[in-house]
Amino acid sequence: MKSIAIIIPIVNNFGGAVQALQSVNTIHSWTPIILPQWRESKPLSAAWNKGIDEAFNEKSFDYALVINDDIIFAPCTIDNLVTEFENQSEDVLMLTGSNTRIDIDEKYGTPLGAFGYPDPGITGNFREHPDFSCFMIDRRLPEIVGKFDENFIPAYFEDNDMHYRIQLAGCKAGCTYSAPYYHFGSQTAKPESFHETFRANREYYVRKWGAAPGQETFAKPFNDVSKTWKDF
Repeated sequence: MKSIAIIIPIVNNFGGAVQALQSVNTIHSWTPIILPQWRESKPLSAAWNKGIDEAFNEKSFDYALVINDDIIFAPCTIDNLVTEFENQSEDVLMLTGSNTRIDIDEKYGTPLGAFGYPDPGITGNFREHPDFSCFMIDRRLPEIVGKFDENFIPAYFEDNDMHYRIQLAGCKAGCTYSAPYYHFGSQTAKPESFHETFRANREYYVRKWGAAPGQETFAKPFNDVSKTWKDF
């Protein structure tokens, strides 16, 4: 049996966070780490860093499972994530669930995508396209790649940044279809300055890596040969 810290930053979707935690189903021991974004107003990346630090440094969990406050797990999600993670090669530093979002089942009131597909017995199907609304890591990620870049304020592109840095470290982050979950999406109120902050974070990403996600040209942050992927 493994120990899992389930890390969940909450801005204003308190009901969704409760629903997410109510859907937890696992044979492993787990503890929620609630990050009060409604009070602290930190960048999302800073909240993730704080939760991960608590999971691995202040406490000694085997895994950290970082989730949005607007998802629900299928009954097989967490156990299959652990199983698949342990079956991956050593270069896989992050494994995420697979977001299955289809129509709501009116009879039972549950998302069919999370509870009806795929069969819990399905394993494998690793693909190198992580989904950061539900990702699992162990302590190797911060040790090898470092923390999430807290200069993406308040959010957007911190996930692309981490994925690219994982690749620069010669490692992988991926998704498995055997761990489905349902992501409602758009449950957290966006600030009026959404487009401005999205554009500013994209510009920061381009300055840091030479181009937009998927088109990066720099192997060092800001093309500074003195830096590594761990440096902001």
